[in-house]
Amino acid sequence: MKMNKYFILFYLILYSLYCDGQNLKAIRISHKDKKANIVFYYRGNDSNSVATTYSLRLYTDKSFLYQYKSPFMEDTLFNSGIWQIQNDTLILYNSLTMDKLPIEIEYTDISMDNNYRRKIGILKDLNGTQYIHAMVWINNLKMGCMGGMAVCCTGPGFETIDSIRVHIGKDIFSDWIDIEQNDKDILLTILTTTDLTKTVFLNDKIFIKKRRTLKEIKN
Repeated sequence: MKMNKYFILFYLILYSLYCDGQNLKAIRISHKDKKANIVFYYRGNDSNSVATTYSLRLYTDKSFLYQYKSPFMEDTLFNSGIWQIQNDTLILYNSLTMDKLPIEIEYTDISMDNNYRRKIGILKDLNGTQYIHAMVWINNLKMGCMGGMAVCCTGPGFETIDSIRVHIGKDIFSDWIDIEQNDKDILLTILTTTDLTKTVFLNDKIFIKKRRTLKEIKN
């Protein structure tokens, strides 16, 4: 049930972020904001649900914090990265690249109860957050398994694993990674402390800045 809930929320987010262009309005910077080094602060609502809100904070060091809150979700989603203004155009660059997810491979002694067939451990990030919803493609798309489910971790295992690719949600994935041919199980770590289950990837979002408003340009 938790798995289905995650995918429903994921596609609601995609619809909101990619099907409708966002319009954000500038909010007056408070003394507290200035002390936090915020130079611009914008907020907006989803055209399909006024209860769904976006906020964007631009900082003096050229970093940004983008937040997305929906009544359908328990957590506020976020993104961070670098912002740049060129004439009247604001560009937000992700801190992580959607198609270059950094993955570290480790090898551990193979389980003794699986007839010496290799398994893949639960996908985690540097904070230990587990990504049981992620897909791990194996041997150049010849087969795949969920990153924390039985087929990968507790199933019969795989006789041969020569390459893997991690795929999270719709658009987040790693390069194909070669796997050493040995008799050890495989552990995968995403090299980030950012919780990707609460991250909105903006795909280098572009806005036109007009007076006190930002209007998104689809790219």
